[in-house]
Amino acid sequence: MTGSIILDIIIGLVFIYLLYSLFATILQEIISTQLSLRAKVLEKAIIRMMEDGKSTTGHPIKDRFVGWHALLFRRNLAKQDMRVVKTFYNHPLIKYLGEDNFYNKPAYINSSNFSKVIVDMFRGTDMAATPEKFGAAVTRGEITDIVKGDVIKLNLETKAYLRSLWVDASGDVEKFREKVERWFDDTMERATGWYKKYIQLILFFIGISLAAVFNVDTIQIARNLSRDPKLREQVVNAASSYLRKNTDLKDKLQKEDSITRASLSPGAVEFQERTSDLLAQANKLLQEDINTRNKQLAIGWEGSELIYKTTASKWMRFLGWMITAFAISLGAPFWFDMLNKLMKVRGAGAKVPTAREEKAETMPQTVASPVTTVNVSNELEVADDPENMIEEK
Repeated sequence: MTGSIILDIIIGLVFIYLLYSLFATILQEIISTQLSLRAKVLEKAIIRMMEDGKSTTGHPIKDRFVGWHALLFRRNLAKQDMRVVKTFYNHPLIKYLGEDNFYNKPAYINSSNFSKVIVDMFRGTDMAATPEKFGAAVTRGEITDIVKGDVIKLNLETKAYLRSLWVDASGDVEKFREKVERWFDDTMERATGWYKKYIQLILFFIGISLAAVFNVDTIQIARNLSRDPKLREQVVNAASSYLRKNTDLKDKLQKEDSITRASLSPGAVEFQERTSDLLAQANKLLQEDINTRNKQLAIGWEGSELIYKTTASKWMRFLGWMITAFAISLGAPFWFDMLNKLMKVRGAGAKVPTAREEKAETMPQTVASPVTTVNVSNELEVADDPENMIEEK
């Protein structure tokens, strides 16, 4: 195969990956909203900051399973003995960021609010506490539930770190707040990485499901494109047209997917509206783009008994599904950028017609007979040969 054919095949595959990645992203957003995944990852980060010794089992593999089980099936990650985290979330400033008692955990807390709550817990019920009393509470590692008045001991690791921040602040409460905010921001950067990792894994499982349901076999699609020049041309033209119609798609894809920029956890009404909107987007994408490409590329189960007759071909189909699932897990923004770059490469490699060729294309085309061509050639030879000219005379 020539380089242009291979490039067209790759463009076709990338276009399919983009469409299914968009569909998977919408499904992932529905799942994340229903699970309150952002709020749970934020809660996990705060648990790590304040109750680290109680948040892990000491076994890495077991921690993975326990962590995933909690994110998928538990409403609250904080255990009964995590009194520091419960006190933090019961603070009025944090408590009322949630919509109601069901969606009671915010998906976003800014650093100033976090430090405000920490300072209040060290001050306790005496909001006019002097820096000396405040420092003594930090040194002892004692916080107070400002609602109930209960005094709670911090775990040793959190206590030691906050004491070091107080020492660095030289006994200045405002400087201490600034250092606590920096601690929170650093933790949120790591939490953003956790969230993206969870999302990518969810996208992978969604990708496997979509590949199996629609039979999106990367290997078979590549074969179909390599064998049919007309099909390649149609798919490439469709990809080009899609990019022209969706120039702002990249901006739409850059959603607030990090913990530090995420919107608040939705309430029951907002949740229903958000889910309905996402389902409408998914249905539109499925009807207008994916179904068209599926028919064009023969994606689906119709006629599959003729393609996957042997055991080897069935294993190849499974491999094709896995490639598709991995591609979908990379996300729609990745494939949108990739498709743009490939189309630019293809455009740069296209032959630019000269002025004479453009003029020739606009003129009526006539087909010359072989005899006429020979005669013209002979006349040119005669004109170039002086002896022939003398003999003619």
